[in-house]
Amino acid sequence: MTGRPFVWSPACAWQYGAASPNDLQELGIAAFYFCDSQSPAHAVGIADAYAPGPPGWSMFYTRLGGVSTKTMIWGDYIRVRAASDHAFAATGYTLQPSGNQPHYTLFSRPSPTGRGLPSNAGIWK
Repeated sequence: MTGRPFVWSPACAWQYGAASPNDLQELGIAAFYFCDSQSPAHAVGIADAYAPGPPGWSMFYTRLGGVSTKTMIWGDYIRVRAASDHAFAATGYTLQPSGNQPHYTLFSRPSPTGRGLPSNAGIWK
């Protein structure tokens, strides 16, 4: 998949991204989102025929951090892989008052063609 723009925000920084295609040539991504207005967050996204145009990403938070940090303790310790021909699995973490909390997310986009997770699945954490 080519021609996809950068994941970008005028107010916040996207860092430490990981991406992977599935069998349908859709692209899944996981990344951290850093803003002055909130604690760092983990997010996932999909680039497919349903993403807003021009070719773009549909991004979704999986978990907001519970503490703000300016310390460089972050890194590219996240992964995203195709979980099936229509879904992705991602790992990530956030910092909470109790410490580092890893999590696993299974995600896809429900579509008119019936692809995607069951309608009652949502985003699994």
